[in-house]
Amino acid sequence: MAYNSFISYDDKVFVTGGNNAGQLGLNHKKNIYNFTYLMDSSDVRLIKRGHRFTMILKRNGNLFVFGDNFENQLGLGNLINIVESPKLLMTDPNIKSIECGYFYHLILKMSGELFINGSTLLMIDPEIKSVHCGSYHFMILKNNGELFLCDSYKCASKKWDHYKGKLPLLMKDPNIKSICCGSHHSMILKNNGELFVFGANYYGQLGLGHHKSVDKPILLMTDPDIKSIHCGNDHSMILKNNGELFVFGNNKLGQLGLSNIGHITIPTLLMKDSKIKSVYGGYEFTKILKNNGELFVCGDNNYGALGLDNNVSVNIPTLLMTNSTIKIYGCDDEIMEWSHIHHKFYSLDFKNRIYTFVLFLKRNQMKTGLKIPKFVLFEIIKFV
Repeated sequence: MAYNSFISYDDKVFVTGGNNAGQLGLNHKKNIYNFTYLMDSSDVRLIKRGHRFTMILKRNGNLFVFGDNFENQLGLGNLINIVESPKLLMTDPNIKSIECGYFYHLILKMSGELFINGSTLLMIDPEIKSVHCGSYHFMILKNNGELFLCDSYKCASKKWDHYKGKLPLLMKDPNIKSICCGSHHSMILKNNGELFVFGANYYGQLGLGHHKSVDKPILLMTDPDIKSIHCGNDHSMILKNNGELFVFGNNKLGQLGLSNIGHITIPTLLMKDSKIKSVYGGYEFTKILKNNGELFVCGDNNYGALGLDNNVSVNIPTLLMTNSTIKIYGCDDEIMEWSHIHHKFYSLDFKNRIYTFVLFLKRNQMKTGLKIPKFVLFEIIKFV
């Protein structure tokens, strides 16, 4: 979880907040208290952040990293400790997704290759659907609904042999809709509206009405109208289709947007607005974006993460700006956007057109058992 924010509007990426390791990519280590231009956004696909480091994936497969590298979390080896401006880690148009934890990152490729910290191959499985990172744990979801929970320390410290051949299965359900990880807690939403929670619960971030931690997924509620789930460091949010936004967990710095500072142990209604488009939980702050371009912020602003041009925290949602082109990096809509448009970008050259097409055929032939004659494949490929 990061003490900073990355957003885009008017085709530009802007950054603000904590920068003591150069994690804003501005070629210095000074904290920034209002949104400052970093780069153009037209070719930016994903931006993900861990603790004091950042990764930016471009649509052409260029993956840039910057910030703290003391634990090799940038994947650059141990010879470089701090990187203050974007540095190219690799170029690979077949990167499917990237995710960041506290001192590590994961790279998932279209082939099912899963790497940690740039070069350590954890596994190869074309059935991996998605990966999700908390501070010290991550989850691997497969197409058949198998969900595995892994200790990031054992992986990042090259103790992956501890898991080889026996990944710890957390649950199996082909109806898993979405997964969200906080620092030490997680939420799992199913298609039928069942919402499961587990992990640390010191601040009530599981919404169970108490402060006892839970080591296995437990049902919090069933509501088919849940639209999306979101986790901050130790706070959680549930957005419903009708615009109701429920919050719970740590509110010490106003990150829940509730004026009464303290811990909230049950889902509590913050607001109801059908215009809410997306919600983002930062380290100890929250951002709420509406369809009309209004961006509201609340919570910890000591490092300038809210972009209010000061370091004063706010405990109620406060309008930061209005711009119809605003996008918050780190939200699930990054992945959703890519899923809708990835074919367009993979079709830019012949090699990638064939690669994408073959992956499509393999995936669907495995599911259906359908065998396509080679001469038919050859004729189809000519038009890909």
